[in-house]
Amino acid sequence: MNAKINRPTAERLSLYYHYLKEHISPAEATVSSQQIADIIKVDPTLVRKDMAAISLRGRPRAGFDIEQAKTRIREVLGFNTVHRTVLVGAGRLGSALAAYPEFRDYGLHILALFDTNPAKIGTFVGARMIYAMSELSNIVRSQNVEMGIITVPADTAQSVADQLVAAGVTGIWCFSATQIHTPANVVVRQEHLSAGLADILYRQAVKRHEQVEQVAE
Repeated sequence: MNAKINRPTAERLSLYYHYLKEHISPAEATVSSQQIADIIKVDPTLVRKDMAAISLRGRPRAGFDIEQAKTRIREVLGFNTVHRTVLVGAGRLGSALAAYPEFRDYGLHILALFDTNPAKIGTFVGARMIYAMSELSNIVRSQNVEMGIITVPADTAQSVADQLVAAGVTGIWCFSATQIHTPANVVVRQEHLSAGLADILYRQAVKRHEQVEQVAE
């Protein structure tokens, strides 16, 4: 990464990249900040500011070169680098994440899964074997793994995080419903699925209330 950007900017850039990759016709050569803004639901001025932060500037009445934008976003966000990853917790969520093919386009390569259920150990999710937790440290070290994904129950998430850190990972993506604690040199992304659910339920309730008020008027 050769551009220093903050976390909100990085998250928006990832959305821009997904839009450019998935929703723009191959026949299109350029895209305007307004087109991106309309889909992402942000102000076009913010799109231009984010692009400028990674040294991308559009042409008047033409917009941004799509291939150039995708290439630059990939460079800045590290999608071109292979991030060797293991996943702990081969339940439904973990297995679904391991089987998700789009991760490879973002540089995420899940090499192996781990679980404590004896019935799962030695089986496969796609081409990836599920190993016993006792194998975690050895595989992380021997395969130069830098990242771990945690999808275990909340009461065991911290223990798993500790094992990953001790083995040498420097990044953890945690889907467990608890807050994990790691040393300052380990990057953590915590996905609170319940918080996401609460947000959408609340906004639905607000919309319903607004509609009732409009009818009452």
